[in-house]
Amino acid sequence: MALCRQNHWDFMMVLPRDCLPTVWDEVAGLIALDTADEQYATSHWGDRDQTFRWVNAMDYAYRGPTGKTLRQPVHVALCQETWVDANGRP
Repeated sequence: MALCRQNHWDFMMVLPRDCLPTVWDEVAGLIALDTADEQYATSHWGDRDQTFRWVNAMDYAYRGPTGKTLRQPVHVALCQETWVDANGRP
């Protein structure tokens, strides 16, 4: 992420559930605190229902190659899809 930002590259990464568990834990905690559902949207597209959630500017701390703690802002977007039949049922 730091290299992409240094080079002014736009980037997006797919983060599987078993990678960077501290990021997933933080996302889950911040989503739970969003009681007003301000960072939440739904959509129906084709034959699926979609639920979107996002967290912006989350502070991700990690240990750099010299052992120093480094930080990066991370924006996380989640999309959960449910396939539905012609009557709109899962």
